[in-house]
Amino acid sequence: MRSRRLRTSGAQVLALTVLLAAPAAARQAPEIGARPSGAQDGALAESHAAVAELDPLVASLRARSKAARDALRRRRAAATSDEELVQIARESPLPALLEEHERFALEHADHDAAVDAWAGAIGLAAECERYATWSRALAALEDRHLASPRLAASLAAFGDGARWFGTNRWEVSLRRAAQGSPHAAVKAFALYLLADSLGRAEHALPNRDPQAGATDTSAVRFEPTMLAERKREAVRLLALVEQRFADALPTAAPSPDLPKDWLARRVEALRFELEHLQVGMLAPDFETVDEHGNPWKLSDYRGRVVLLDFWGLWCVPCRAMLPDAKALVQRLANERFSLLGVNSDGDHATLRERLEREGVVWRQALDGDTNGPIATRWNVQSWPTLVLLDADGVIRSRELPRDEARMEALIRALLAELPRAASR
Repeated sequence: MRSRRLRTSGAQVLALTVLLAAPAAARQAPEIGARPSGAQDGALAESHAAVAELDPLVASLRARSKAARDALRRRRAAATSDEELVQIARESPLPALLEEHERFALEHADHDAAVDAWAGAIGLAAECERYATWSRALAALEDRHLASPRLAASLAAFGDGARWFGTNRWEVSLRRAAQGSPHAAVKAFALYLLADSLGRAEHALPNRDPQAGATDTSAVRFEPTMLAERKREAVRLLALVEQRFADALPTAAPSPDLPKDWLARRVEALRFELEHLQVGMLAPDFETVDEHGNPWKLSDYRGRVVLLDFWGLWCVPCRAMLPDAKALVQRLANERFSLLGVNSDGDHATLRERLEREGVVWRQALDGDTNGPIATRWNVQSWPTLVLLDADGVIRSRELPRDEARMEALIRALLAELPRAASR
């Protein structure tokens, strides 16, 4: 029953296609709480004045938040102990900035500036783990702001929304955005996110309140036929985005903080993932340099079971996994196994010293930041991301548990497939 409810049919894609081709007046979703038509002329003048006043305020608020987050990221990357990380968290200005963003969004709920404020609040709530904000943000965006040209930035801030709202709830919201927006860039981005959810999710997640957290033991793996159907629908939606919004894609980045062609590159990366990065496919090779400046390729490790870890010292969950990773490397030191990091810390000048200080002895691929070429090509959108390859270089898992014992069991199962007489 759960699977049928989450099913995305060809008819739904056709309905989206027909609706996207309709005149803007026919497809624009009315705003809840909009003024009656007789007041529209006065409201328009009032709106222009409000934009001139509010936009600089919300821009300043978001600039302060970005500066604070960047400073915290640098402090986390340079921290040398768990105690120091705890102290950094205690001194964080982000909770106060979150409250300021949400207060601004609620006080100016009828203006587009509120959408920018919600986008900032959503990102800050994730870092502060205050997900009640997410429920309020999604409700406000759906109720008042589906027609806003700035909606894409807020949708982007949710990241993998299905993990927090549930598969069906998130995908329904994306369809509403795609149908309700009169703006090509917003439509294109909502459809891309829908294709991303359809194409990448291996499990159906029940609808939930984000406060419950992202981990839910009631997640159910899609049956193979449904999984294949969802991936086909994702491919069709990507084709729809590329064909119908070809003019908008080159400049349709959801945020001014991102390169203008960000969405075009993400669409390409998702298509590449669906065509080349599925379980059972040969992992595409890449060339890189390590922390010592030495070049290497992924294919150099053919004949060994490989765990690829997309991570960074800036990432608190990544650092939390380091003790388990060290223990795993030590226990499997005599096996044909390699843990390979794809590092996103950016500041390579001091990276080697910091890795040594943390006891990270496994080889790294220096990929720049989170938009590095390897992470982008592999369509990595969350950190850490773990990908397990067998000795033939075939992808065997993309949804690895972050549990040391279960992860080791999967790795040892692949090692058991290797001829024992072969040398390390």
